[in-house]
Amino acid sequence: REMLWEFSAQGLVNTAWSFANLEIREEVLANSVSRRARERLGEFNVQDLANAVWAFGQLEMRDDALLMAVSNKAREMFVGVQRGGGGPGDLRLCEGQLRKYGCTFLVVAG
Repeated sequence: REMLWEFSAQGLVNTAWSFANLEIREEVLANSVSRRARERLGEFNVQDLANAVWAFGQLEMRDDALLMAVSNKAREMFVGVQRGGGGPGDLRLCEGQLRKYGCTFLVVAG
């Protein structure tokens, strides 16, 4: 767990993703990854956000604090895209992962 404090944002997500792919449910590690991910959320790109939500979902470990933080970060990124801050990239993928848990950040015009 202590090594997690040295991990980059991508390293944290890769750890969660790997455990999900191997179907290893380790609650102490998941809580530590979640806490550290929330602290480093400013370093996450959209793919990191989507992969983090996917990993916790695959392990059936709902983490409301992480979901809220990711949803808020994705919303910030979406606003940046609307203001000309680059292309939407993987925002739709992130949105899809969040919607599985009842979280949304995009407003779809009808």
